[in-house]
Amino acid sequence: MIRRRVCAALTCLALGGVAFGACNRTPDPEEVFGSGGASGGTKTGAAGSRASGGMSFGGSAGAPPTGLECGPPPLVEGSFSKRRLLEASASCAEWHYCDFESAATLLRDRVVAWAEKPSDANLAAAREAWVRAMESWSHAELFQFGPAGSATQDPYHGAGYRDRIYAWPSISRCRVEEQVANQRYLDEGIDRALITARGLFALEYLLFYPGDDHACTPTSSAGKTWSTLDAAEIAERKAAYARALAEDVLALTQQLRSRWSADGGNFRDTLIRAEGYDKPATDRDQEALNIVAWSFVYIERQVKDWKVGHPAGLNPAAPLDGFETPFALQAVQALRANLRSFQRLFEGCGGDGAGVGFDDWLIAAGHGDLAADMIAAWKVAQAAVDAFPPFHEATTEDFLALHASIKGLSDLIKNEFLAGAGSPLNLSPPAGVEGDND
Repeated sequence: MIRRRVCAALTCLALGGVAFGACNRTPDPEEVFGSGGASGGTKTGAAGSRASGGMSFGGSAGAPPTGLECGPPPLVEGSFSKRRLLEASASCAEWHYCDFESAATLLRDRVVAWAEKPSDANLAAAREAWVRAMESWSHAELFQFGPAGSATQDPYHGAGYRDRIYAWPSISRCRVEEQVANQRYLDEGIDRALITARGLFALEYLLFYPGDDHACTPTSSAGKTWSTLDAAEIAERKAAYARALAEDVLALTQQLRSRWSADGGNFRDTLIRAEGYDKPATDRDQEALNIVAWSFVYIERQVKDWKVGHPAGLNPAAPLDGFETPFALQAVQALRANLRSFQRLFEGCGGDGAGVGFDDWLIAAGHGDLAADMIAAWKVAQAAVDAFPPFHEATTEDFLALHASIKGLSDLIKNEFLAGAGSPLNLSPPAGVEGDND
């Protein structure tokens, strides 16, 4: 009954609306973390989104655009079993990586065209492709298990591909400019570049920031080299590095997909069969699902605490400074995509949450009330994010209201779904989440 009253209150909060205003963006420092800001059955989902200024992600409010060769999101149906839930999770993750490879291919092609023939039209096309790629990856962000995840996120099979493709909040404008100025990637290879200077963030800066200044200290190696370059040389080096990055992002994505494919690393079958998990045979399905379930911590930490809590003034110690996508101004669109992926993994990857998901496990275990409450809380959070203005136009009060709307879902994830001994599914949280009472 208590949980029902909380969800009802959250629904009233969402229906009450949010007052929108304006706020100032902060400039970027040189440091590594978050230093990217510009200087100078039938299951139903949330509906509707509010138009925002500038470029925006494509697709409907309920699903991302279908990948060029990927078909619709996969639908795994049938009665619940742990094996079937692992299959559904694997299929959904694979589909998102396929969709991103389609977007990364377009991004590579358009960045190469712009680098070879700089023009306003080619730059606009490359920017549009970046927005499409960022949309796709923002949906994939939640699926940080298996090869995409780090060794911390998946201690059994993590290979760190996510951080090499998109390392936010570990970003640094200066580190990108070091590669532009000194061009070490040409001699050392792009794999030697720090993750703070690679991937989608670095491409965002190179494509969207129009200035020819830099954010490094004047006495640094990059600062000294930069001062010897004229505007044309800087533009040429930026385009060259953007081309190398776009090719690298596509190559990494193809490697990630190969890790999952039957003729590559075959992680899909490894996950479905729960192989390689250091547990007794009878516990391996449970352990594999526990690692997959850690994906939902993204809503608690990256979404609530960092993306929303930091600008709300509630989490000043968050490892970032400023908003996500500071140059392309796509932070709210990325947040919308992040939350929509919660539905795909929790309810089901098909349209409107159709298919097998973690909610079916809760129902099978006799905890359909928690499943219903989590879905209701997600709808509140999704509706609030869909109605939110561009981050650079929002006030602190706007962010506080959004934080409250998301907290209902994140609290259920942290305090009930992943509550260790108190979890109805016996799911334990990763280190750092248990005991976090914010």
